[in-house]
Amino acid sequence: MKAHVRDPGLPPTTTAAAFLLWGARLQWRTLVAGVICGIVWMTALSLVPAAIGRGVDEGLVGGDRSALVRWAGILTLLSLVIAVAGAVRHWFAVQNWLDGAFRTIVATDAAVTSRGQEIARVFPTGDVVSVTTTDMERVGHVYDTSARFSGAIVSYVVVGV
Repeated sequence: MKAHVRDPGLPPTTTAAAFLLWGARLQWRTLVAGVICGIVWMTALSLVPAAIGRGVDEGLVGGDRSALVRWAGILTLLSLVIAVAGAVRHWFAVQNWLDGAFRTIVATDAAVTSRGQEIARVFPTGDVVSVTTTDMERVGHVYDTSARFSGAIVSYVVVGV
């Protein structure tokens, strides 16, 4: 049984940004899910020092045993959120990397097979091969790091506030 995959059309060849946006449009669901998980993951990470500080101030220094237990529970909950969101974010990061890298290889293969002789006259063979060995990794990394980058920006703002 053959799965039905929507034809994404030809990728833009004008600029690298146009190519990346074309790819992002095709995998927007996993990119958005990764970004959400990245934001949750890094925001929870950024809240840990504040929770520890409150637990020490209110529970240990303040002598309030219930506050100490409450902040220990909050730290446990933050740790659980960090673990789950981090694992899910990583899954989406790998999926985004694979989708972006594989799409680059497929687009390169389509261009080479449809215009092989023309490409061979314009570009050295090594340049074409480097797309499938180096450029595909870089395209994958752009999509892979989007979740961590978004999470870092949001957590920076959270810490600042």
